[in-house]
Amino acid sequence: MTSTGYPLAKMLLLRAMRAAVIGAPPAGEPVSEPTASDDAGFIVIDDPDRGDHKLAKKLRELATAMSPQIERKLNPATAQQNLTHRRAGIIAGMREDGLKLQETQQVLFALAAMHDAGTCPEHFSHLKSKTAVDSALHGYGRSQRLCEQLKALLAPPDPEQQRRLKIQELEHSLISVKIPGFFPTPASLVRRMCELAALKLDRFVWDGLTLLEPSAGKGDILDGVKKFCEPLAGPEMVALEISYKLTEILTAKGYTTRCLDFIDYRPAKQPDIILMNPPFEHEHDARHVILAYRLLKPGGVLVAITGEGIWFRENSPSQDFRNWFSGLASAGQEKLPSGSFTGSESFRQTGVAARMLWAVKPEEEVF
Repeated sequence: MTSTGYPLAKMLLLRAMRAAVIGAPPAGEPVSEPTASDDAGFIVIDDPDRGDHKLAKKLRELATAMSPQIERKLNPATAQQNLTHRRAGIIAGMREDGLKLQETQQVLFALAAMHDAGTCPEHFSHLKSKTAVDSALHGYGRSQRLCEQLKALLAPPDPEQQRRLKIQELEHSLISVKIPGFFPTPASLVRRMCELAALKLDRFVWDGLTLLEPSAGKGDILDGVKKFCEPLAGPEMVALEISYKLTEILTAKGYTTRCLDFIDYRPAKQPDIILMNPPFEHEHDARHVILAYRLLKPGGVLVAITGEGIWFRENSPSQDFRNWFSGLASAGQEKLPSGSFTGSESFRQTGVAARMLWAVKPEEEVF
């Protein structure tokens, strides 16, 4: 009988998995006569009594034991260190190894199900070890046909895993790329920003609110907001970023993103919360903070990181900023500890001195 569309290996996997889920017939119950499969035009008999349960158990145990190694490969400790070209190369290599191991694990589980169900075809019968499966699956053996038959057993790619790997690749592509003012906010500072905003709003549940990040970079502040709000949905978040390369990452992360200069932004809806780490060069931080406050919804809160310079320089933008800030009804600021943008949390290292400020816009102020 010829196939009606499904590869034999995939049909066998479907039948084996069905048998594993539905279960074997009760002991003593006669096995049904061979009939054409609903899934393909092959005749296959599900006969657990003929299955090699000992081998199935071995293959399943081998597959299960691979999980910690796969996790270490896909999420290596190196990824938590300061990123360099060398480390990015190591991470990419480990990721490739992890994906191959993941495929080997899937095939081991599939073969185990087939052996339990008594449906393992003869051309898979010699695959009795992790090494044998890995060699045949990834082309180290001589049979290309066997390799293709094994690949037919693989599950479709996991969209979420593919998305995470794509984000990682895009972030690694930023190494040594010069982007003015691009110094992502370390996670510990983002947590502090969120806590400060919640305290000043007197509201720790942000569902239904709108949050703006005017210089979003690669989304570190927005990532931190999501973690801060979990398991709740959190606010509706809007990211602005002038660098197209960075907006690719923001879009891959699923954020509502606009590629434009914050100076040109005119929101349709005033944000309730603005969290920002603007560029410090040429007093851009002073100008951006003032503009952000003007866009803020009355009753809303602004939390920003600025360079130390605008708090003591005598140029016009710095003086104008200090005069404006001192006139706010509800505002404050604190110096950040030395080295806040260094260490393993910092995507890009800088020893620049900085401050964190907050401001609550009175209810009576208008847009």
